Amino acid sequence: MEINGKIETILKIESGQSKQGKEWKKLGFTILTDDKYNNVKYFEIWSALKIDSFLNDFKIKDHIKVYFNIKCNAYKDRYFTNLEAWKFELFTNDLPDLPTPEDYEHQDDVDGSDDLPF
Repeated sequence: MEINGKIETILKIESGQSKQGKEWKKLGFTILTDDKYNNVKYFEIWSALKIDSFLNDFKIKDHIKVYFNIKCNAYKDRYFTNLEAWKFELFTNDLPDLPTPEDYEHQDDVDGSDDLPF
């Protein structure tokens, strides 16, 4: 899935150790979308490499596109849903630049003939 919006907050990096003894790092951030309701979305980044990339490339108020997965975990008959970002980039409008009238070169009828068939 993907969504775009403006970065509102970047939280501090959290780290710890899993039950299996593996070290982990997590960075959370929020974006503000153009949606009318529920326009703040919270994402988590779990890869140390992606965290470093995010912190080096983006800052608060940047307009970004976030690619993410929705993850749900069950714990003691309760469910927890997370939005896990796996790719992010500066948001640019993908529409090509349309030509303006000034871009067209006006050609006058040189010999005075009219090429119209009627």
